[in-house]
Amino acid sequence: IASVVALRVKEAENSAIATAATAATTAAAASDCRDVVQRLFVHAGFGSTGPEAEAKILGIVSELVDNARPFCTTEQRITNTELIKMQKKYGGRKNSPLVIKAAEEEEEKAAAKATEEAKAKAMEYVAEVEEVAEQSEGVRDSEALQELCDLPIGVLLDFDGTLGDTEAPTAHLAWLELAPFFPQRPIPERVAFTKTKYAGARGDFVGLMAGVDAQRIEAGLAPIEKVREACAASPRRWDVELADSLFDRDAIDKQRRIFGLPKLALASPNYASLYDMQQQETLKALSVSAERTPRCREMLRSLLLMGVCGDESSLVRLAIATSAGKPRVERLLDATGLRAFFEDEGIFSAQADPTSLVAPKLAPDPAIYRNAADWVGVDAERCIAVEDSLSGVASAADAGIGVVVGYIGGSHIPDEIEEKAQYAKRLLKGDPNSQSQRGANVVINDIRDLPKIVEIFIELNRWKTAKSVDWNTPEKSKLLAKTCKGKVWSSPK
Repeated sequence: IASVVALRVKEAENSAIATAATAATTAAAASDCRDVVQRLFVHAGFGSTGPEAEAKILGIVSELVDNARPFCTTEQRITNTELIKMQKKYGGRKNSPLVIKAAEEEEEKAAAKATEEAKAKAMEYVAEVEEVAEQSEGVRDSEALQELCDLPIGVLLDFDGTLGDTEAPTAHLAWLELAPFFPQRPIPERVAFTKTKYAGARGDFVGLMAGVDAQRIEAGLAPIEKVREACAASPRRWDVELADSLFDRDAIDKQRRIFGLPKLALASPNYASLYDMQQQETLKALSVSAERTPRCREMLRSLLLMGVCGDESSLVRLAIATSAGKPRVERLLDATGLRAFFEDEGIFSAQADPTSLVAPKLAPDPAIYRNAADWVGVDAERCIAVEDSLSGVASAADAGIGVVVGYIGGSHIPDEIEEKAQYAKRLLKGDPNSQSQRGANVVINDIRDLPKIVEIFIELNRWKTAKSVDWNTPEKSKLLAKTCKGKVWSSPK
């Protein structure tokens, strides 16, 4: 903004000198400049326009021009740091477009610096291994002293709620699809439904539909599919069904527009069942609106580059272990911009249905994680799993994964610290119905803490011949937690 203002002022000054402008001409140029400043000022989030803002704006403009003039005359650019400081000084919104872009660029620079430092550290590891191998000749097999550059560790990540921030919109869409059929008046509030019914069913839409159908039959109402059939023949029937509901068809259609979906009356006849409609519409909505979890890209970049060795191999291999269909996950990886971090062969799914959105089974199959560990090329105990759900933690634990990290930074988990703490405790305790009855070793709120945990894991699993580390002790749990900078929970047992 300061650069643009200075340029416009300089243009006005040059024009006045070149044409020997009168006072009236100069005043007109100043007025035009004020108009530009005001519009730019508002665009950046500094406040309103009009007479009340004019005095403040004009008072700041002179200082902006003085600060920006050197950049205009010497063809330099204002640095991101200077831009952020200037906007905060003048009272701009913290979330204005310019500051957001500048902050992101600063974070990219910091991340790049961190990866360079990590690469240097990995090279030191290689040098140390070679030195120890030479000194230990005849005492230990030098091949057994090879660094993890030759034997990687696996970081196996869940997708929904861990990489993709998709749990909250999926729950929202499930409630929206069921909204026309709830027999209760008023219909269940969305947040309450998500915390109780949706969470209790672990996102199983078939089970949720069965529950609503049972309530309708008990209330003497037609089942869901009968209603859909009647409404397909006469779209106005939707208004009859929702006549005594505060959440009418217009309200439903407004919510559907949020996800880029057509109106209910137009969409419903195109699907054979409500289940089919929910599956396909959820995939369509997430394909265009899915977001990644906070700081996810930064975490993945750090993991991939933290252990790069001289031969360009890596200490860390990433894989996805999920209950969702593989083609669906691949589609959402594209939508969230995370595809480049994973190899096509490194996506392991429990379901063959390409559009499936069904949640993990109540008794999750640990084979997903075992297959992922086999692909990495190491035993399961040399892997770390990251999960946001109780069933996912159970699956990883039953597979014998070395360290299971619980993650509760997704938007589907409430921000209130007490609710987060309760959720973390459930992950730490684990599923009592699982084979191992083991919970997460540590639970984190900031995904950027994961690379620090991986570093500790690598250090204590350094040699091939070393005895397996038992991470299920209070001491090891505290050690993992100690490395984290964000909010963290560890097992007291």
